[in-house]
Amino acid sequence: MNAFAKVLVGIVLVLSVGFAVSQMILHANRKNYYDMYLNESNNLAAATAENTGLKDQKADLSSRLDTAQADLRQLQDEFTDEKKIRDEKIAALTEQGIKLQTDLDSEHAALLGLVRTNDEKSGIIDNMKVANQQTHDALMGALGNVEKLSAEVKQKTGTIDGLNEQVVRLEDNIRDLNEENADMGSELSRLSKEGVPIFLRGAPPIDGKVVQIDGNFVVIDRGKGDGVKVTFPFLIYRDSMPVAKVTVVEVKPDHCVAKIGPPDFPEAGSIQIGDNATTRRN
Repeated sequence: MNAFAKVLVGIVLVLSVGFAVSQMILHANRKNYYDMYLNESNNLAAATAENTGLKDQKADLSSRLDTAQADLRQLQDEFTDEKKIRDEKIAALTEQGIKLQTDLDSEHAALLGLVRTNDEKSGIIDNMKVANQQTHDALMGALGNVEKLSAEVKQKTGTIDGLNEQVVRLEDNIRDLNEENADMGSELSRLSKEGVPIFLRGAPPIDGKVVQIDGNFVVIDRGKGDGVKVTFPFLIYRDSMPVAKVTVVEVKPDHCVAKIGPPDFPEAGSIQIGDNATTRRN
């Protein structure tokens, strides 16, 4: 409610009060209507004077109201300008917020992708850890086997060294035997040409064949089961002709290894696979 309306309401209230008072006076003094009329006239004059004052107040209030309305319009204009600026800022901030939200959604999607990738890599890493542990266990087992094999190799190396020493001793013995039997070979050759059957010293009659040749060694298909022993001499012959003399240096269950001796029969040629071997000579 503005000031003008308030003034009007005040005037109406005053008039209403005056009219009520006059009615009460008339009701209390029904016979003195003239006095009442004069009283009411005075009251009306007073009310009119008061109304005039109220009009002046109204004019002053109207002037002040116009000033206030002008100020209000100015404030409204300023508020409109500020509201426009604010709306522009809000629009800019809203657009920026939408862009930020879009960027945030993109970053969130990228983050989810990274999380999935990380989970996949974590699974791969776990699998690699399991495989690495299995490999480590296998390597440790293999290392244990290597240590066992190393111990066995050392043991076998010692055995081989001992065997090599035995071979050296046997070769020395064979060399001595070859030297001792050098003359015997010539005699045996002579006797063989004369057709005299003989048995070689210390060896039972054993017949076999050459099945392999390896440098100065030959393999004969007779072994321990046939009564062959180390140092047994064999004559190698082909078509009843002597080819070479060999001495057994190693015996296996079904074959033996013999070293080729001095070339007692150079005219006969070299030993061949399939040649006959015997401890006797006919």
